[in-house]
Amino acid sequence: LGASLHQGITGEKPMESTQRGMALLHDEPDPYKALSQSAIEGYSPAFLRAIDQALKLQVYDRPQNLEEFLGMLKGEIKLPDLPKILASAAETVLRPRTIVKPRNKKSAKDDDSEQYTKTELISPTEIDAPDSVDVEVGNQSPPEVVATEKKSSSTIKILFTIFVFSAVIAGVIFYPTSEKSPEEIHEQKVDLLFKRADKLIANGEYYNKAGNGALGTYQEIITLEPNSSTAKNGIKNVAQHFLLQAEQFIDKQDFTQAKASLNILSFINPEFPGLKNAQIRISEFLNSEKELKQIEIYLDQANKALQQGQTYEPEGESAAFYFQNVLMLDPNNVTASLGLFEIAETIIDDAQAELKRNDTQRAESLVSLAEAINPDKPAIQTIRKQIGKTNKINKVLTKADNAYARNRYTTPEKDNAYEHYTQVLTIAPSNLQAKARLKEIADYYVARIRKYTQAGNIASANSSLKILANYFPDNPNFANLKNAINKKQKQISDSKVVKKKPEPSINKQLLPEGVNQQQDDSQVVQDIVGLFINALKSRDMSGLSKVSQMTSQQENLYASIFKQYQSLNIKVAPNSFTLSKSSGLAGIKIEIIDLVDSKGNSVVTSANWTKIELKISKIGDSWTKATII
Repeated sequence: LGASLHQGITGEKPMESTQRGMALLHDEPDPYKALSQSAIEGYSPAFLRAIDQALKLQVYDRPQNLEEFLGMLKGEIKLPDLPKILASAAETVLRPRTIVKPRNKKSAKDDDSEQYTKTELISPTEIDAPDSVDVEVGNQSPPEVVATEKKSSSTIKILFTIFVFSAVIAGVIFYPTSEKSPEEIHEQKVDLLFKRADKLIANGEYYNKAGNGALGTYQEIITLEPNSSTAKNGIKNVAQHFLLQAEQFIDKQDFTQAKASLNILSFINPEFPGLKNAQIRISEFLNSEKELKQIEIYLDQANKALQQGQTYEPEGESAAFYFQNVLMLDPNNVTASLGLFEIAETIIDDAQAELKRNDTQRAESLVSLAEAINPDKPAIQTIRKQIGKTNKINKVLTKADNAYARNRYTTPEKDNAYEHYTQVLTIAPSNLQAKARLKEIADYYVARIRKYTQAGNIASANSSLKILANYFPDNPNFANLKNAINKKQKQISDSKVVKKKPEPSINKQLLPEGVNQQQDDSQVVQDIVGLFINALKSRDMSGLSKVSQMTSQQENLYASIFKQYQSLNIKVAPNSFTLSKSSGLAGIKIEIIDLVDSKGNSVVTSANWTKIELKISKIGDSWTKATII
């Protein structure tokens, strides 16, 4: 950012860091020209000084983060002024100078000038002075610059320069230096680099981006001597230093500094032993820290959910949900474990309450939830058995209630209300609904016996009494009912004998097979209808013939239906059942539905043959087969 701002202000990139580093490596001043030491219109000194700070060679001298850099740019963080940077040290420097002076020109074409080179002792204050221009000795084309010198000082400078120059020449003549071989020069340079590396190590200057730390020095040695084991060991020691430094920062949980040390180590040798383990340690520490923070959040959300009564519902917002998330991060978390155990107890209690309300589906859902939280809880299996038992009872009760609603109290065999309610009591002896229904059935037969007895219908009364004795032998009304029948029968016998009208004869072929004619008229008619429907559903032509009178055309029709369709169902039209005891006529309307053809395809049809009306007549004391209309 500092380099970008520098170019945005000046239009030029700042000096390359390698060039600046080489200057410092050779104990020369940093050649970077500070912006804060130039008056640049439109920019505050603090702003320019912040850019200079961002372009410091040493990384630790620069702003360490964006907030710090922004504070410097705004002037909120004060920085000391930079010292005046000169191109030489504070002592006098011996430097060759080329002086170019123009002659008096007669015309524009006359560009001859007087030029000579001299060596002067120049003080630091004169280096940046505008009165002369320094040019490297031997340049072919020196810049055309006119040096304006004051006459009062030029003579002194010339004399002083001649003196020093003479002294230098004398030294060269009387003290000649011996020339060194390239090998000696090479060895001397390498030796100096090793000494500098040792000094940098002693000062703790292992590495910097400018390349003038110990690492850069060792690397410079290797460029001169690629097989130098000492330099390679030096680089290895520098790498080991940063690895140990990173480990220490990790132990202190200072992961920013640890990462910085590992970045340097990765730059030195990305395969250095221990680097990956240290990176893994940082990752594990950071992940562990994130997990701890997330666990705290989940536990806080769980407590809030408990306060709001959201123990295990709604899903995704309950205390149980948050406790389970905690255990996913920390399976040994005591708070979450205890919280879930308490919630499991609550769920079990709620499941038992739902079971008492006969809502087995809700109870099963709650038990599954409790099992997910605490699968080893014994109460779960106990409730599951209770749910299974309740479901079985409900299934049998449904059959019993259906038979009861259709007045099929004791017939047909194995599919009547009495047998189903008795089965319920076998499973649950204390079931109140089954007990109540069985009492109602017994009361029904008691009332019917009394009705028949009062009407003098001794045969029907005895038939019903026989049913009562078979199904309810312990009924307390049995003895009284039997005595009442006998008494009524005696009264009829003792009364005036009246010649009975001959009862009309009936063809036995018209009597439906498998129907007990001794039952109440309503029960007989229902049995005929029931047998007809069962035979039709099971596609039983023989069964149809036993309870119905069919013409040859009707026989052919039903034979064709049974052959074409592999299954069908029957629907009884609501409120269509009629029974008149005075006229001896009964009737009912049914409809064939749910047709499935021989290929297993469902068939929907509105054909007239799907709608059937049955008419049943009573001749004498017997009901005949049903007539199909």
